[in-house]
Amino acid sequence: MAAIVKNVPYDFANLEIDINNTIVSGLRGISWEHGFEVEKLFAAAREAIGRTEGVYNVEDVELTLYESSYHELITALGAGYMTEAARFPMSLSYAHPDAPTVDVQFQDCRIIKDAHDHQQGAEGLECSVTLSVMKVVVKGIDPAKR
Repeated sequence: MAAIVKNVPYDFANLEIDINNTIVSGLRGISWEHGFEVEKLFAAAREAIGRTEGVYNVEDVELTLYESSYHELITALGAGYMTEAARFPMSLSYAHPDAPTVDVQFQDCRIIKDAHDHQQGAEGLECSVTLSVMKVVVKGIDPAKR
């Protein structure tokens, strides 16, 4: 008997940053990429004979958040909010009704850039924040440990 997989798209994500028990919400979106940088090994043959273990890397993470949430975030981090001393953890969770919640942990985050583009209109003011992140762990599964 074959298993039936219900492939239903997730509706939304709940992204919060917890800094010393201060929860910053109002984050509208997140974009990240992580993986291994590997090299194929060649010898006297035309085909690869193997590959290196590689190094794990997280590309810069991009957050989109309301301007008011940005101010909450930098206030919680305080002076020097873009320095190494102001690192923080971040978590993301999302689920579909009647499905288990997926939790993603972003470890050792540091703000390295923020961009503001205020426009007239009905929408709330937003900004984008670029984070340097050391590791992303999805559902408690470490991507770099065996």
